[in-house]
Amino acid sequence: MRQQMRVNQQQNNRSDIANLLKEKVSFLLIVSVYIAVTSILHIGCPIKKITGISCMGCGMSRAVISALRFDFAKAFSFHPLFILVIVGIPFFIFWEKIPRRLGLTLLWLIVIIFFIVYIIRMVYFRNDVIQFAPEKGYIGQMFMYILNQIKL
Repeated sequence: MRQQMRVNQQQNNRSDIANLLKEKVSFLLIVSVYIAVTSILHIGCPIKKITGISCMGCGMSRAVISALRFDFAKAFSFHPLFILVIVGIPFFIFWEKIPRRLGLTLLWLIVIIFFIVYIIRMVYFRNDVIQFAPEKGYIGQMFMYILNQIKL
């Protein structure tokens, strides 16, 4: 009886792990398809497209793609925190196995680091990747269009 219960528990554990891996792999596949489509169609960051302001992750897709091509200097120029994405994939996959307090601490630390790097990039390193140009975003263009219509 106990042996049967142990076998059932092991089968349940394997099933849980398989389902968890399917979920994580599916999510990573969706992200990969998103990156591929936006890269092929040259859409870029949807947040920057809408607002004209770069997000904290702007350049990350291009950075990871460059890193996968072993062009680390180019990857760093696109986003200096690209390594966190590559290193973070195992953490993402095994998130449920990480103690909750440690996982949340790491998550908040990463968010804070991203925010600090975002501010530094916005202030000191604006370029074609990092921009603050609300007039170029769809919202800014709509606003300017409405203002021009009111003037007539």
